[in-house]
Amino acid sequence: MAYADWLAEYDRSYEDPPSTNIAECPDCGARELRLAFVQSTGDLEKGVPQFWCGSCLTGIFFCRVTIPENATVVSGAEIPNFRIISPD
Repeated sequence: MAYADWLAEYDRSYEDPPSTNIAECPDCGARELRLAFVQSTGDLEKGVPQFWCGSCLTGIFFCRVTIPENATVVSGAEIPNFRIISPD
């Protein structure tokens, strides 16, 4: 389970948010990947991306980015508590 694998899947999902769950989780192989953005207060175009597997609850997150079209925007309370993969 390499951070680079998670980053590659995030990049693909960021480019096409509706297709997020078609790829396999880099950790467990389930097709349960989720990408959501917690919107920043005062800047509706920016958010904190949360990227995780709904099956094994493993994932990554980043600082604020521009929210892509067709992305899921949620409140922080809607994100499950998932185990964070650190950069290698």
